[in-house]
Amino acid sequence: MRRLLQPLWIVLAVLFLIEAWFWERLRPLVAALLARIPWRRLRAWLVEAAARVPGWLAAVLFLVPFVGVEPLKAYALILMAEGNLSKGAILFAVAQIVALGLCALLFDLFRPQLMAIGWFARAYHWCVALHRKALALVAPARLRVRLALRRIRRLAAGRSRLSQKIASLRRWARRPFRAA
Repeated sequence: MRRLLQPLWIVLAVLFLIEAWFWERLRPLVAALLARIPWRRLRAWLVEAAARVPGWLAAVLFLVPFVGVEPLKAYALILMAEGNLSKGAILFAVAQIVALGLCALLFDLFRPQLMAIGWFARAYHWCVALHRKALALVAPARLRVRLALRRIRRLAAGRSRLSQKIASLRRWARRPFRAA
């Protein structure tokens, strides 16, 4: 039975890692966007207001983007089922990315309050442990894919005159600039 469930666990691990990858990429982006708010008073007010929010309200606000995006994702699935695959896929991806971005923003604003809630801290640490396990589970497959891609690049580089010219142009572009 374990052998039959192994592919399912790998698929779930890959999906979890994709979500974690987006989360890791969106958190710095959201932080950079917040840092660019030109109105210092507004930014200070946001941080101050977030500090005053009780933990239970921070947890509710943190979950709002996930709950709010579910109807959009359901509509995207309906679009895909009706044959509008590209529109549905784009809507699904945009909704998921917006929800993750908002959650990253809210997590950064409310982290102290959220981590003070016992069940939330346990869930957070469980997700971090799950992320580590998922990375360990897909590590052999990732290594095989990387090695295969490396072999393909080597084969392509050795056979193609075009790839030789591209490599020559890359070397030329990387050379040190000398002012005349």
